[in-house]
Parts: sequence; C-alpha cells; structure tokens
Amino acid sequence: MAKTEQGPAVAFLLLLFFYPISGLALPRSDFPVKVRVFSRYSPSDLELSGERLSVRAESVAASNLPSVSLIVSGREVRIVQPDLGNFHRVCIDSSGSPMSVATTGVTARRFLGRLCVEVREGHLWSVLDVSREIYVRGVLDGEMPGDFPIEAQKAQAVLIRSYARAQRGRHAGEGYDFCDLTHCQVYGGLGGESGLRDEAVRATRSLVLTYGGKPVEALFHSTCGGHTSANQEVFGGRPLPYLQGVDDGEYCKASPHSEWSANLPLNKISATLAADENYASVAPLSGFQPLEREPKGRIFSLRLDGPSRKTIATMDFLSLMGKAFGWNRLKSNWFEVEVKEGAAEFHGRGLGHGVGLCQWGARGMAEAGKRFDEILRHYFPGTKLERR
Repeated sequence: MAKTEQGPAVAFLLLLFFYPISGLALPRSDFPVKVRVFSRYSPSDLELSGERLSVRAESVAASNLPSVSLIVSGREVRIVQPDLGNFHRVCIDSSGSPMSVATTGVTARRFLGRLCVEVREGHLWSVLDVSREIYVRGVLDGEMPGDFPIEAQKAQAVLIRSYARAQRGRHAGEGYDFCDLTHCQVYGGLGGESGLRDEAVRATRSLVLTYGGKPVEALFHSTCGGHTSANQEVFGGRPLPYLQGVDDGEYCKASPHSEWSANLPLNKISATLAADENYASVAPLSGFQPLEREPKGRIFSLRLDGPSRKTIATMDFLSLMGKAFGWNRLKSNWFEVEVKEGAAEFHGRGLGHGVGLCQWGARGMAEAGKRFDEILRHYFPGTKLERR
C-alpha cells in the first residue's frame, strides 16, 4: 500500500504549487470534471451573481459582470441581463471566485468554475466545469453527514475521488461526466463552510483506492445493519474480490436506521404492481416469499404470490415501492415480511444497498480510533491507496 502519510516536508513541497480557493488548496493541473447541475429540475431561467463574472457566447464576450440572467427563447438561450441576445450556447466563468446560481423555485447554489448552458428539450441544460478536488469537496458535503468524525470523512473523500477517476465520462454520450444525483454522486456545489470537510479533502489529496492497479468500484451506503454484501448478489454482474461482504460487528449500531419497521397496505402494493406490465398478473397480491437470500440476511429476490407467481429482484421491488410510498420507507433489502389483516409488515435492518463502505460503520470505526486507511481496508479488503 502506498503510504498515506508522506511527511510534512513532502506536504510543504506540494503546497508550494497550490493556490487557495474557498478554503482549499488546489493543484493548478487538477483535471476538470463536467457535472450536469439542476438535473432533477427543468429550469426555464437562471440567475447568476458573483464578483467578476465573464460571459462568452459565440462571437459575444463580456467580463467583470456582477450578475447574468438567462431564459429559454425557443431553441436558444437568451441573455437578458445584460441584454446581449439569443445564442446556441452560453458559458459563464466565475473567474476564480464563487458564483451563486438560482432558478425559480429552487434554492440558490454556489459553484466555482465555468457553467455552460444550452437549450435541450425546452429547458436550460447546465453543465459545470469544476476542478476535481472542488468536486470531491462538494460531493462530500452532499453524501456524508457533517458531524461524522474526520477519519470517516477522509475515507469518504477517497471513495468520491476514486469514483471520479473510475467513472469519468459516465454520461459522455450526453456531453458531461456526471449528473448531480444519486445515479452518480450527489453534488450540490460548494455547500456550507466546514473546516472538517476541507481538511478531509486536503489530507487525502490525490489518494485513490485501487485494486490491481485500477480505481475500485467505490460503492457506499448509509447503514449496513451488521454486515455488508457481495456486489454480484445485490446488483448482478461479475464478482469483485474487494466487494464480497464483511462483518461490521457493532460499528453501525448507533445509526437511526440500524433497525426499522414499516406497515404498507397490501391493496396499494397490488395497485403499484398492477401498473407495471411485468408484474400486473400477480395483482391482487396475496403474499411474498423470499427466494435468494443470505442466511437470515439480505434478500436478493422475492416471489410475488397472487393469481400468478412472479419473481422480482429485491432492488427492483424496493424501487417500485419507493415510487409509490416514498423513498426509504422500505430502507433496505434486509427484512422479514408478513401479511396480516390486509397489510404487509416489514421488519428490517440497515439503509441502502449494503455494498462497499457502510457510512455509519465508518463513523463507529473512527470513534473507536481507526484511521481512514484502516476503515477502507476493512470494507474493501485487498485494495491499496495510491497517489495519482
């Protein structure tokens, strides 16, 4: 394993080549990541403000602007403040300072980098060019609670960076690397001030978790409930040696999701299944039967019993129920279920898919005095930390 503590002399030499932005020291050569922002919305307007905004749009350029306003105008972007006209593509650079970006009905977000906007499917499609380390910092803000210990934050930062390395270009066919949703990694911009998060990114700078010389599939979830599971059992595909599940002991016991219960009306479950052509024949549903599962652990497939019988992957079942009842009503694929008096009673453990890093387990390990590299070796056995 590459050393994670390379000494103050090396750290000082590295910092000579860095410049500070928003509490972080960033390498000038840091590669840009293209992130589509406001992905879950369909904005028709954007309001940008900052210290020295610069605008470029085809043959037009303007600089040192305090604000820029954009709207949809047919198939083009119209710059209405300042009034510069219609363009196919507009890019706004924050000139090294944070800029605030808002759209109607959505809380303003702070970004650092260059935002390029065009019209697709009738709304403004926005892609942010951002430094990798600023991207890591923003995802850390969106993916891990701010009060988790520094060693847990460091472990999460390494995984975020590893994901950025391994999955860059995930949405290349659409013109960007990552969305800002859980499909990729949650990215909300600069987020709030946090010396703890800044230090986690600084202390792990350039560290990537690898297996066989390649960045790992950096999977993580909130709470495993006592042990993690093998990637191929939960998601299918080929087994990855470092994602075969580990015993977590009591490390995530403090999580509010360590154990949970949910009571769902059977008729609403039936209606949800009836609306899906793949499972309509099982309605009205009479019961469930776990098929593939770990011994007293996660269920990987369910048999749905009704007028006919169908097998469904548990993760697909959770997705359907999430859309019908709200996300995280059924928190994981580790549960027991019993049908009583027209309702399905679920009693389960954990929150999330259960593969890779357990965030609450990482918190427990950090509180027990474990370093971030020990935490990563626990959840990803056989891996190495490398500076890249």
